[in-house]
Amino acid sequence: MLKNVNWKLFVVLLFIASGPLVSSALPSAMAGNGNSPGITTSPLIPAVGGTMSVVVTAGAATDLDHVQGKVRVYEPLKSPGTIGGSFPTDCDFGTTVVSTGGALRKVIEFRQSTDSTLANRYTMSTSGSTLVIPVVSGPVIPVLGPGVTIEEGTGVWVEVEGTLGVGLPFSIDYLTATEGAPYRAATCGYDGAGSTTFPYDVKSTTATQQPVGGTIIPIDMTSLAIAGLMTQQTGLLAGLAVVGGLSFTILKLFVLKPKLN
Repeated sequence: MLKNVNWKLFVVLLFIASGPLVSSALPSAMAGNGNSPGITTSPLIPAVGGTMSVVVTAGAATDLDHVQGKVRVYEPLKSPGTIGGSFPTDCDFGTTVVSTGGALRKVIEFRQSTDSTLANRYTMSTSGSTLVIPVVSGPVIPVLGPGVTIEEGTGVWVEVEGTLGVGLPFSIDYLTATEGAPYRAATCGYDGAGSTTFPYDVKSTTATQQPVGGTIIPIDMTSLAIAGLMTQQTGLLAGLAVVGGLSFTILKLFVLKPKLN
């Protein structure tokens, strides 16, 4: 009976002590940012001279419908201000935060092709569904997942701040020049078909891959992910070994204590 109790005590001690190690080794991508919906770019690290799309993903069913959604991309040295608004008024990206040297960098917004003064807003009613918007300087036809609609089937990216002031961009700098990093895709809108009254505020950060010696060197994201996981697991195993040793020592003290008395 004593052996069984001591073994159970050892397992409990090991489980409690190793909990923080296991949780810290989980990939950060598993952690949500508490916002709805999600936004990212595809590919995550676009190559200069390549192509890229902004991807908006609908959040949990309890947050739907997402309505009056707007999308922007900010070049390096610029980022969204404090997003505000109150339904049914459109959300507002706030006063752009401009770092030193960033005054001429662009901010582009996805707008309607027939009236480029109006945002081409999206609605999302199916959890996990996506809106994929290619980032090109001409007309854009987004790819709409189930339950996703936009106000106009064809849209355009319009420069709302930067070198041209306001107007259709003649180029998208992060795909045609070495502009640096990071770039920020941002979206705002309202959850619960507007029942939340205040807008969601979701941003992501991406960076262009710089050409080296005139050649774009591809980044193997799978290899990087595996390498990262291997590093995490090596540290995890070492930590578990230490925890196991400490737990065994504590257990041994409990076992020997009756004999010493």
